[in-house]
Amino acid sequence: MALAEQVKLVLNVLKFLGVWHSEFFLSLLMDQQFKNHAMILKLLCHGQWELVEALQKHPQSVVGGNLADWAGKITRDGYAHKLHMQLAEANSSHFNTSHTSVW
Repeated sequence: MALAEQVKLVLNVLKFLGVWHSEFFLSLLMDQQFKNHAMILKLLCHGQWELVEALQKHPQSVVGGNLADWAGKITRDGYAHKLHMQLAEANSSHFNTSHTSVW
């Protein structure tokens, strides 16, 4: 069976199970139970550039032509989100009732 046929088969199984393709892919990369799986390690250790190039070359990719700009935007957005969450937590910490006591 050709690789394209195998991919179609996997996509059809995901569709049948009601699993979004992106959920499946992100679960493989982020779920702790798969972090040491041989296929995931191979992808992350040896397939990084192939993955980035595939995203960049895809016709509907938001990466476009400038990979550095795309990576920079993702990094800035990620740090901005984390900073926002930490500031929100810090600003509300004086209302944290888990450290109060009743006299």
